[in-house]
Amino acid sequence: MIEIRDYSSILGRILSFIKEHGVSLSAGLLLVVGGVLIGIAPLTSRAIWIVSLTPMLVGACVPLLALGRVTNWVNGWQEVFSSGMEKARNSDTKEARYVLRPLHGSGLAVWRLSKPIPGDHLTAGIRLAAVIYLGMVVLSLLAAVLAAWLFAVATTLVIAAGLWIFGSKEEDKSRAESSADPSGFDGLAPVRGRFYRGSSWFTE
Repeated sequence: MIEIRDYSSILGRILSFIKEHGVSLSAGLLLVVGGVLIGIAPLTSRAIWIVSLTPMLVGACVPLLALGRVTNWVNGWQEVFSSGMEKARNSDTKEARYVLRPLHGSGLAVWRLSKPIPGDHLTAGIRLAAVIYLGMVVLSLLAAVLAAWLFAVATTLVIAAGLWIFGSKEEDKSRAESSADPSGFDGLAPVRGRFYRGSSWFTE
């Protein structure tokens, strides 16, 4: 009976520890699994795994460490998104309409959707991961727009250079043709023992 009670006491302590530190343990397990997945990924696709898992692994560090200062700092970003959204609404620039408003609006949506999640540390970790993913998407879209703009500029320059070269050749050809005699030759020149002057042939 004493052994059974000892086992029950140990099991109760384990369950109590898991209940108290379950979030931190889950975050640590997530970091281990993510690191293993990145480590065993083929070299050809490892970069994709790193980019895909890094925001989630960074977010998992918040509940794992459970530092109040870090958690409050992340949860305080709502004020940053709110003030940024207010400034973007009062601006009519293309940057405000197509970049800042969607960015700050998405950030506020993350805060609203994550509000029901219990636990400040867990909430902050999920919010941090979501913000990093959001930033990656925004940067990818900006890079795509920039690449498209550079491609359009380069294509325009190539076409303009081609047209200029073609026009220069045609202009040189036209000048050469206009400077030549329409009859094909002007003056005196030997041709097979005979001379040609104007439109008449003379034997040498």
